[in-house]
Amino acid sequence: MFGDAAPASAASDCSAAEAARVIVDLIAAAASVINLSIGLAEDTGRPRNDLEEALDFAVERSVLAVVAAGNHGCLDGCGITRDP
Repeated sequence: MFGDAAPASAASDCSAAEAARVIVDLIAAAASVINLSIGLAEDTGRPRNDLEEALDFAVERSVLAVVAAGNHGCLDGCGITRDP
């Protein structure tokens, strides 16, 4: 998501809306596996739904999403870990 130009110290936090956009972009680029190791910045409402819809879209397209959960000590209730 941050690209090769991002410094090694770049924070991996992003909004749920940003993560959803990147997931959809990767699927459009024919990714078959998406590896997510991110911390989600605080979002409420629609952006979380967008993330869940993007992950559902990955499932529909047979794209495997690998998620490293707990970047912020959050395992239950995070958008990326709630989705099957």
